[in-house]
Amino acid sequence: MKKLVFITMGLVALIVASCGYKSEIKPLTDQLVTFTVKNDEGKILTGVQNELTDKTIVMPNQYTEISADENTISCADANHQVTAFTINGEHIGIFDMFTHWTEDGDYYLGTNYNNYCYYFPQQKMLIRASASYNTPQYLFIKSEDGWEYRDHYGAIKGKMPNACALIKRKDKKQQDELLFVMKDEKRGGYFVYRLLEDKALAKLSATAWTSKQKILQQVQVAGDITIYEANKPLGF
Repeated sequence: MKKLVFITMGLVALIVASCGYKSEIKPLTDQLVTFTVKNDEGKILTGVQNELTDKTIVMPNQYTEISADENTISCADANHQVTAFTINGEHIGIFDMFTHWTEDGDYYLGTNYNNYCYYFPQQKMLIRASASYNTPQYLFIKSEDGWEYRDHYGAIKGKMPNACALIKRKDKKQQDELLFVMKDEKRGGYFVYRLLEDKALAKLSATAWTSKQKILQQVQVAGDITIYEANKPLGF
């Protein structure tokens, strides 16, 4: 309730400061409009309002550009940063880039330095990540619970909390295949898994894993996971 009172009082203060100023209202979507107010310093601020309910969705601020689609509102400022909100006004985050991906899925990715934020509109779900790696089939995301992989709509497909590597290779039918390597924290050594399978494909000692790494081609590093490509048989 305190937050709601604060927002309401803040808007009242802006309206009072804007006394005598005629707000500029522009359509944003079929229900949303942008509106302007002038603060006590004489600066023009822009916000977003639901025209049907008169509810303020985004509080006025010094935004240089505001755009919206069916799921989100993006507000750019003079520093070329984007503050993103859900279409109902829930704050998603402030990013250097905020992109909507719709090819074989539906998700938004906001990036800021080495921080990543995924918003899945169909799931109404927001995931903040310290590292990520995207493939045409899956999104590999590291959150506070460790690594997991989801489809491009946000549905969870598997967890790999102690993963240290991903291996891309061709299977027997020359189809692309992804394996992941997890460290055995209790007994030492490493387990190799196929995606979507609970049973380990192979168990490797630390020495054996070091030997395998020598024949793998390193492609990328994502957080604490190394992505490899296998151009030679691995023996499993």
